[in-house]
Amino acid sequence: MADSEDTELQDDDLEQEGARSSLSMGDGGDSEAERKDAEDKQEAFVEVAGLLKKYNPVNKAYTRDDVLNSRFEIQVLREIQEFSNDFATAYEVKDETSSNQECYALRLDRTMPYRMKNIEAQLRMEHPNLLQLMAYGPVHYSDSDTINMTVVFEKPAGKPLREVLESKRHSLTERHIIEHIIAPISQILRSFQTAGISHGNINLDSVFLGESIQLGDCVSQPCGYAQHFHFESAERYQANPMGKGDSGTAMDCYALGILVAHIVLGARFFERVDVDSFINRRLVLGTYNILLGGREYSSLDDFFKGVLNDDPFERWTPEHIAQWVAGKKFNLLTPSVLREGQRPYPFNGEDYFNRRALANSFAQNWDDAQANLRTGHLSRWVEVSLHKNEMAEQLRKVMERTGGIHAGSERANNELVARSIMLLDPEGPMRYGRLSSYADGLGCILANAFRKMDQATMHHLAEIITYNFYALPKNAPTDRISKRALNVIAKLPACIQHLRTPAMGFGMERVLYELNPNLPCQSPLLAHEDVLTGEDMLNALDRLGKRQSQGFEYLDRHIAAFVATRIELQKEIKLADLRIISALSQNPQLIILFMLAQVQRKAGKPKLRGLTSWAVLRVIPLVDNFHSRSIRRKVRDNLKNAAKSGEIDRIFEALNDAAAVHEDTTGFQKAVHRYGKNVIQIDKLLDKEKLAVKSERIGMVLATIVGYSILLLTAAVVLKDAYF
Repeated sequence: MADSEDTELQDDDLEQEGARSSLSMGDGGDSEAERKDAEDKQEAFVEVAGLLKKYNPVNKAYTRDDVLNSRFEIQVLREIQEFSNDFATAYEVKDETSSNQECYALRLDRTMPYRMKNIEAQLRMEHPNLLQLMAYGPVHYSDSDTINMTVVFEKPAGKPLREVLESKRHSLTERHIIEHIIAPISQILRSFQTAGISHGNINLDSVFLGESIQLGDCVSQPCGYAQHFHFESAERYQANPMGKGDSGTAMDCYALGILVAHIVLGARFFERVDVDSFINRRLVLGTYNILLGGREYSSLDDFFKGVLNDDPFERWTPEHIAQWVAGKKFNLLTPSVLREGQRPYPFNGEDYFNRRALANSFAQNWDDAQANLRTGHLSRWVEVSLHKNEMAEQLRKVMERTGGIHAGSERANNELVARSIMLLDPEGPMRYGRLSSYADGLGCILANAFRKMDQATMHHLAEIITYNFYALPKNAPTDRISKRALNVIAKLPACIQHLRTPAMGFGMERVLYELNPNLPCQSPLLAHEDVLTGEDMLNALDRLGKRQSQGFEYLDRHIAAFVATRIELQKEIKLADLRIISALSQNPQLIILFMLAQVQRKAGKPKLRGLTSWAVLRVIPLVDNFHSRSIRRKVRDNLKNAAKSGEIDRIFEALNDAAAVHEDTTGFQKAVHRYGKNVIQIDKLLDKEKLAVKSERIGMVLATIVGYSILLLTAAVVLKDAYF
């Protein structure tokens, strides 16, 4: 083509040029036109990168380094070991509005879900015996250039109860225990019950004793994660520390009972107790019998019988405790030994008379349980000794489905043991190999697996979800299942589909955010951020665009899954408007951008020039999928305007220009057709043999025509002379 390339190509030229660039098989095409196209592309890059360089995002995450709510100055060089734990680091705090208020801050670990319901509820609570949560929110820490969720508590006025008991300086009477320990803590638990939260960590280290008692932090760790086994009921202790789920106030009442037992029995009594034997004995004899059986506590006896009941649904609630403190008499019976069967079930050299103890032994001896269950003896024992015919039939169905008496695959054997344990102990956690969890504990276990990159645990969790172990039978009663657990159970069928969908926004990452709505996005790109909401994501990416520029992709499975959860995406996204250009309609970067556009619309279309400029820098190379250079130039111009607008939708408007796409596609198809015909013609003209044959044929035809023409002319002349 000539120098007319400086102006826009005419339709025919456009068609021929697009086809030639695609079909010329590397002949270089019009080098001048290609050079100008490359310059145009580079110019777009430079202009958008310049916009990004000049852009200064408004940082809504924080106002000053190491300060929360413009009030609490966190002393990052003064860590407090006694208040720190596995998932939070404690620091000294200066309250800029009060010199008398002693506070400390907890910097929460972003790799685990936050207990936001507890945080928000405790912020509203004011109780003299509960440590006051004074503030919470994101803080930018100068020591690491990261944003972390932070909570600020008042400092406890006393010492941990453990230190007080070990010092032996206090002799607490039963009346003092009732009035100054049981009564105030039960009042707090009533408030917790009303708010729909639980503490999960009532023990000798979280209760402080000074002039009065104070109950400490219940927001910085997963519920029950750090709870000592003495303070956990037998069924909760059988779950993994991460898999206990929300304990409910029934568990807190149990822990309060154990706390009081430590006071009256002495801490050394519990130090002599072996973990495994203690759990097994509780499952057989009951907690009250092994701790307090044979002892008399005139004022506390009903309290112990009520709160140490091993059935969480018969255990005393905070209301029962309040009534008892007020003087109501209950006259509870001493719990009996937990014996169900007339005859024992032998397993691993031990005899078992109740299902819970047997289920626990199966879980502790998994491989032996597989072999034992294949004998079929369990269903017979349940039917004859326990007289539970329906359960026996269910056990037989599980066995038949997993291979009968014959040894099955590892997955079949695992399923057999897991479902048998669930039938024996429906109140306990679901156990599968080394994993043991309640439904609402699955999220924490999965988050911890991602935190540690534990692929084996992720694999087991995928099997647990796929098998849908937690599914409830039709019309099954739900009064003995917590609301949080029911909420998780309701999500699991969708999680199965998420696992089966490999597209961006799905997979195990999607399950992670579905089960942990209060988990910050775990993308490595956002390691310095604290992203909890869709709007947080937009603002973080807007800031990140400024920091990372075009050298980094925003293509990330965590970002995609996090955003897909926030927009409740159920099916794989297919960009229908770009379906004509397959490289665009299936591009994962555009799919994530499409989801972010939905979040931006939902947030009221905040201007995010950092994000749009960054995105445009990633999208510009995709424009090469358009065939026409003039259309590529037009789309790039529109993309530059989209970058300036701060609206992600404008990027798609540039790419989805129906007229341009139609013109480019139809023009290219016509050009391909025309170019193909021309190539055939050229090939024919370049073939010498064919050309010689064709020339000979044409010569013969022409000679014949000329000969006949001369003959006709001669005949005409002769006839004319003859007659005229």
